[in-house]
Amino acid sequence: MKLIKPNQISGDIMTLIDEADKFVIIVSPYCDFTNWKKIQKCFNNLKERKIPVDFYIRADQKTTLEQVKSLGYNPVLVTGLHTKLYINERYAIVSSMNLLYSSDSQSLDIAYQTESQEEYADVMQYYERYLEPNKTKPTKGETVTPIKNNVKWQDTVCAEIGDILAAKIYFSRAEGKVVFRTPKLNYDCFIWNSKSNFLRLTCLITRKQYEYLSQNIDALTHAVESKLELVDGRGRYDDSLWGTLKTPLLSQDIQNIAQPDQEMISKYLVSFITNVDKVLKNID
Repeated sequence: MKLIKPNQISGDIMTLIDEADKFVIIVSPYCDFTNWKKIQKCFNNLKERKIPVDFYIRADQKTTLEQVKSLGYNPVLVTGLHTKLYINERYAIVSSMNLLYSSDSQSLDIAYQTESQEEYADVMQYYERYLEPNKTKPTKGETVTPIKNNVKWQDTVCAEIGDILAAKIYFSRAEGKVVFRTPKLNYDCFIWNSKSNFLRLTCLITRKQYEYLSQNIDALTHAVESKLELVDGRGRYDDSLWGTLKTPLLSQDIQNIAQPDQEMISKYLVSFITNVDKVLKNID
């Protein structure tokens, strides 16, 4: 990674924003754009170019929330957030600097910019593992509902999974996600909007399941026909398995699926969940 000198940090962050062609991710616990005309112009240019922006801020900061909303964005609220990251589709900046005008003019900060695809991938893996899931966290408690004979697409998926696994399947709805519950695992399903709209699934797994999958991931990938990722919690966090449907969707919210997407999403969910459950059937 390349060290950015303190008096160049804000300028390089704004350059990252200006150079984005596909997406921008801003992770800044505290924000204040008052009188900061240059950065306001950067975000205005993004909106004019229709570049999607994901904003992550600290959950308990009312002023920061108002500042981000004043730019026209609804930020993701993250409890205890201290990370500062600035990412576009080509490179990322990791910094101690918040997007505060006072930080730009008064604070001594440090920052590094990625210089290789490997470094960029490491930052994106951190983002996808620890920050992105906050987009799907519910603000209210989930209501667990058993399968019922109705026409909702989730019920059809549950019924098909139940027939294949010969088990009773439940699902719960929460803001931005659906959770399918088999006797073996819980699968969080949501639509990721960072670049295009992609269906993503994740399930927490035991260490023994992680070790088994690490030796058999190619066979599972072939069966599911999608990109799979094993995330090693390294003893501090839960290990997990992630899946991503390769085809972009019209739908932006798993709770409001567009008609053309329903069949494709349903088939993928059934394939992913049943294949993972079968592979891990005897692994605890």
